[in-house]
Amino acid sequence: MQAVQPASAGASDVKILLDPDDLPKAWYNILPDLPAPFPPYLHPGTKEPVPPQAFEPLFPKELIRQEMSANQTEPIPEELREAYYRFGRPTPLYRATRLEAFLKTPAKIYYKREDLSPVGSHKPNTAIAQAYFAAKEGIEAYATETGAGQWGSALALATNYFGMRAKVFMVRVSYDQKPYRKYVMRLYGAEVIPSPSDRTNIGKKILAQDPDHPGSLGVAISEAIETAVTSPNTRYSLGSVLNHVLMHQTVIGLEARKQFELADVTCPLVDKQGCVVIKTNAYSVPIKAGTRVEARVFPSHVEIWHSGRRVARHERCYRRRQHVLDLEHYLDVLSHKPGAFAGSKPLAQWRAAGRGPACRRRRLG
Repeated sequence: MQAVQPASAGASDVKILLDPDDLPKAWYNILPDLPAPFPPYLHPGTKEPVPPQAFEPLFPKELIRQEMSANQTEPIPEELREAYYRFGRPTPLYRATRLEAFLKTPAKIYYKREDLSPVGSHKPNTAIAQAYFAAKEGIEAYATETGAGQWGSALALATNYFGMRAKVFMVRVSYDQKPYRKYVMRLYGAEVIPSPSDRTNIGKKILAQDPDHPGSLGVAISEAIETAVTSPNTRYSLGSVLNHVLMHQTVIGLEARKQFELADVTCPLVDKQGCVVIKTNAYSVPIKAGTRVEARVFPSHVEIWHSGRRVARHERCYRRRQHVLDLEHYLDVLSHKPGAFAGSKPLAQWRAAGRGPACRRRRLG
């Protein structure tokens, strides 16, 4: 395959970073936005709805509350945000310029680097949250299952960080084929057990029927749940499927939304007319000519920043070669040229928009 030579791009065009303060302060909960209420959980035996307290032998109370939450957002505690930061959040957003060149596509392709976490996946986003809330309730241990080992590694990392223990039932075929994953889990202090095992009643039953059983995720889940409900001060942790798990993963999209906003950033010079040109259109700024500013382009508006401060905001113009002017940006100049005020282009735009600088009329006479 021949090497691809994309057009030269600056670092900020390829890799988009957020500041630590840009870490989301709340998760997004999709439940209120569903077209119909989520159906209740049913008891597997009676098929009747199960009340929230029925889950308490399995999950921490806070996670049960989040599972049933009707709130649009759920706050991320500061201690948990600090843990996210220590483990690599916010993660960078990259633009795949070489793939774009290879595909010869006009599309812009981006990807989020969740693989940069200590265990190489996105799974710590919920593992860290689950361990945090469990530790806050005084829970000492988690039992869980893992297939290839990614979820088990994430929970081992999270429980270690918050001073908990982890017992991971790993599907036997993966336990044998992927030894390095179990080494990672043990490195973080987890107990890793091939499943089916002789540690649980369900495991013993399966091994009695087939001593060479390769295991399955369903068997490992059964062993983890049995361990959680029969062990003191232990709960069960799941890395997918549940509402609160999906909600914790929204940190990825919330960060990405901010990064996409920053992806369209330029640093133009202010011209002699007190404007900066962005995508052929000129937008006024209250900054002297020759100054370099930062222009941030959003779907609905344009912001101009200078020295860490937003100095102008305009509605975005989607036509070409237009002037978008704010009369307030020219008042100091026009006040020294009263004759020019009446026929000025900024004033004409304000009048056309039904606006007027009432607070400055006396000053301009």
